[in-house]
Amino acid sequence: MHLFNDLKNRRSFVFLIAGFTLNLVLFASVIFIGLKYLQDSSDRMHSVAYSNNAKLEQIVEMHALARNRSLSLYTMTYLDDPFDRDEEYEHFMTYGGRFIQARTALLAMNLSAEERELVEEQGRLTSIAVPVQREVVRLVQQDKIEQARKVLQERSIPSQNRVLEVLKSLLDLQLEGAKETADRTQTEQKQVKQLILLLGSTAILIGLFIAMLVTRMILRSEKQLSREKELAETTLYSIGDAVIATDTHGVIQSINPVAESLTGWDYPGAVGQHLSSVFNIVNEENGSQARDLVDEALAPQSISEIKQYHKLYNRTGMEYVIEHTASPIRSNDGKVSGVILVFRDVTGMRALTNQLSYQASHDALTGLINRREFEVRLEQVLQVVKSENLFHALLYLDLDQFKVINDTCGHIAGDELLKQLAMNLKLKLRESDVLARLGGDEFGILLEGCSQDRAVKIANALLEEIRDMRFVWDNKSFNIGTSIGLVPISAESGSLTAVLSAADSACYEAKEQGRNRVHVYQMDDADLARRQMEMQWVHRIQEALDQDRVVLYCQDVVALHRHEAGPHHCEILIRIINADGDLTPPMAFIPAAERYNLMPVIDRCVVDKVFEMLVELPDFERESLRLSINISGQSLCDVGFQKYLISRMQKDQSLADVIIFEITETAAIANLSHAMRFINSLKDLGCKFALDDFGSGLSSFSYLKNLPVDYLKIDGTFVRDIVDDPLDHAFVRSITQIGHVMGLKIIAEYVESAAILQKLRDIGVDYAQGYEFGKPRPLQDIRASLRKQASA
Repeated sequence: MHLFNDLKNRRSFVFLIAGFTLNLVLFASVIFIGLKYLQDSSDRMHSVAYSNNAKLEQIVEMHALARNRSLSLYTMTYLDDPFDRDEEYEHFMTYGGRFIQARTALLAMNLSAEERELVEEQGRLTSIAVPVQREVVRLVQQDKIEQARKVLQERSIPSQNRVLEVLKSLLDLQLEGAKETADRTQTEQKQVKQLILLLGSTAILIGLFIAMLVTRMILRSEKQLSREKELAETTLYSIGDAVIATDTHGVIQSINPVAESLTGWDYPGAVGQHLSSVFNIVNEENGSQARDLVDEALAPQSISEIKQYHKLYNRTGMEYVIEHTASPIRSNDGKVSGVILVFRDVTGMRALTNQLSYQASHDALTGLINRREFEVRLEQVLQVVKSENLFHALLYLDLDQFKVINDTCGHIAGDELLKQLAMNLKLKLRESDVLARLGGDEFGILLEGCSQDRAVKIANALLEEIRDMRFVWDNKSFNIGTSIGLVPISAESGSLTAVLSAADSACYEAKEQGRNRVHVYQMDDADLARRQMEMQWVHRIQEALDQDRVVLYCQDVVALHRHEAGPHHCEILIRIINADGDLTPPMAFIPAAERYNLMPVIDRCVVDKVFEMLVELPDFERESLRLSINISGQSLCDVGFQKYLISRMQKDQSLADVIIFEITETAAIANLSHAMRFINSLKDLGCKFALDDFGSGLSSFSYLKNLPVDYLKIDGTFVRDIVDDPLDHAFVRSITQIGHVMGLKIIAEYVESAAILQKLRDIGVDYAQGYEFGKPRPLQDIRASLRKQASA
């Protein structure tokens, strides 16, 4: 019996040993398979994370640089100072170089066919966007700001957005790749689970206890694996950023090295602490305590991927501006097991953004707001003034004789004066008043909630303050003055452009009336109305020049004596085609052009069109033609215009034989030295000169000895009444006689009747010009006249 029991026990022992051994083998197999899967899954996730991290860093870098390049381009179009533009242009080029480096690094990585196709598409779109950006830079450097902004808005920004969309597609591709890897891992997990369950079922046949232990271990391994997989997927979005993981109660479970650096807590000290103890954040704007991020992330309606900005105070007292997101960690069955917090330091980026915002709205020299920001605030006042029963006022200040200080002491002294003046003005104004530097030596002041009478008192007080100011530089003392234009603002005020135009006009009138005074704009002010009309003409003239709506007419200059007959002679006259297609006479826009120094541009346009026409003529037609071109006093003093004429004449000497330049008497006297240099330099090339409107100025013959002109054109006001006015008759005769003694040919203007023509012949005038011979006609008709003259 004992022998049987011993044998039975021995068999049981053997059976148990065999079963236990088999169970151990099965258990070892389960452990091996589970550990191998965990290792393979970890290696695969690590490889994907590393690869995605490297690609993401370059793609994010490219995306940020492309966006910064557009921001830099936008900033250039709103910078007035050339040095600021140059500095911004250097940033613009730096972003481009870094973008190329990031793209080169990305191309060197192991890219999929789809990724490489997107990178190549980005390259193609960038090659389209870059020339447009260069065009914007070129327009800015040429001070064509409006054109630059138009190109930026209509072409550059859309093309750059297409580049950003491709980069966004690359980012999405990385995220899709990570998700595919996670899905593949989950599939493999299910397969391993089936194998483990099979092995576990076999183990149950051998021993329920061992099978239960194995099953429990398998379930525990599965749960841990699922948690690690979810953590890996969530953390994938924050590669390279700071990461803190907590449980559902906000107790920290893990913290990565970047988070350690930013919070000042090390891993052992942070784990087990509540998140609020380690992650101390406050509202960026008002410093109030931020809401609990764990509660926000676990709220039923929470959106986990919304980025927020806060200030982070770390354990050592350092302060950072951070961007962060908080997301719940969910298991396969949807149960929340904790929260993952991802954040990064954006202190430098936010500081740069704030700096760019400040620079875009403030003057770098004085620290005052600039013209752009001033116009924004003025526009806000104009928007609300119609609904409020309040009055405001705009002051437009322009320093008198500021150029004297710049020319005498240099621009450094001028800059110092502007800074001192800005400080003095701020001390005299209320806190609610808006003071801005509008450009150069011009300042604007917006007086909110201020009646006209009160505004006049403030303006006069500022005038007195500036008048009493003594500016000392290099042992030299200067008195400062200013002219102030004041515009009341009420519900009846017009647009921003109208108000600024009125202020500028009022300031100009203050200068015209003797400077160092205040001029208040009135709706019925005739002088200001004229000034505003001239300012409107400035825009129209520029538009006509840009759109080639300047046309040339001509009027014949006829010889009065047979011996004077020669080449066909006519004077070039200018017209502008307005927006309605009608011709605008010169006296409608020439005064505005003279006031705003546009005459050199107009004169050059005329000369270009005349030269183009002459170049197209055959030699025999050109030789039988003489054309008189009017040159303004501003062009006489323009060295660049003079060099341009000389250069054109030297290229084609035959042009000089055709051209007669006309200079008015008043312009010649006012710029006598410039006129002499201008005439002498071009007469050396063969050009002839006429002194126009003679008699309208000082009518002094003494300066004619120094002006080597060939013709005198008697002002038409003396010619028109020569038949009935003996004084005009005597004046014309005197000019003719003295001109002939000096070897000059005499031309009479405004010849409108046969009687006038006969009087001029009797006096001995050489040439005549006026409606008696026909009205001005388009210059292109000149060829028909040449053919008619040749056939006669």
